[in-house]
Amino acid sequence: MISFSTKQIYRVWVIYKRSWKVVVLPILTLLGTMVCAALIVWGLSQLEPGQTIFEDTIMTTAPAMFALPFVTNVMITALIVARIRRIFARGAGLVPATDTICKRMVWGAIESCAIYPVFLLLAIVLYSLKTNVLLLVTGSMTQGISLNTIFHNL
Repeated sequence: MISFSTKQIYRVWVIYKRSWKVVVLPILTLLGTMVCAALIVWGLSQLEPGQTIFEDTIMTTAPAMFALPFVTNVMITALIVARIRRIFARGAGLVPATDTICKRMVWGAIESCAIYPVFLLLAIVLYSLKTNVLLLVTGSMTQGISLNTIFHNL
């Protein structure tokens, strides 16, 4: 989760011409994710044999561990879509197919960035239900899902 969010923040920082103002909030949610991860690792180290990941020491932090990357992803997706729209708005009328290309890029960005948050929401629900099916979902959260498919839509 942390490496995925870091990569996304870097991408936004680059497409916004290395403006730190744009990435302040995503960086704060990333830091929150790191704190939650450290607390969960500590909580796991305190478990006795026979205890599960649904103990109180972990239950208080785990939902935030899934929610913060979700918030980061939504912010990043919104920033990317806004930047694409702003760039194409400047070029509207210069190239006849600009509107079609812009729509394809925006939908490609949304589709590409929607996969990971769906897994995060599913993880939050499964964790709150205290079901071991959570392990299947978190195991399949691939770190490279985000914008990698955007180029296939162009």
